[in-house]
Amino acid sequence: MESDGIKRRTWVQLLTFSGLIPFVGLAMLLIAGFGFAVDLFQIYGLAITCFLLGSWWGIGLSGRRPSEVPLAELLASNGLLLVALASYCFVTAPLAVAFQGVLFAVILALEYRLDRLRRAPRYSLRLRSQVTAVTCSIHVVVAAWIEG
Repeated sequence: MESDGIKRRTWVQLLTFSGLIPFVGLAMLLIAGFGFAVDLFQIYGLAITCFLLGSWWGIGLSGRRPSEVPLAELLASNGLLLVALASYCFVTAPLAVAFQGVLFAVILALEYRLDRLRRAPRYSLRLRSQVTAVTCSIHVVVAAWIEG
């Protein structure tokens, strides 16, 4: 997949790092005093959580016979998303943001641990590790700022 001389790996890196822009922008808005940014920050985090966990379904179901469906991974995907949604709905914003940051680290750890999920190219896993570290750091800052 080349477009104007840009290779797939470059596109993956560009798109992955661009996913940080809303987190950074919303954190900056929050620090600047725009309280509405807290909800948007959490909603964007839920959207990214849905994206990451939803990809487990595509990976798990691709090219598999029905008897080989990775049921544990699919159920874990749904369970983690429900926990993320519950934290958004039922706990205070600082705790929910902190939990969301931890959840991103848990998702990455599971992707390294589960064989089907760690079959991604090495550069992709390395990139995910870098972006997850930044994302978790931003969540710590935002949670601390909200707690104020």
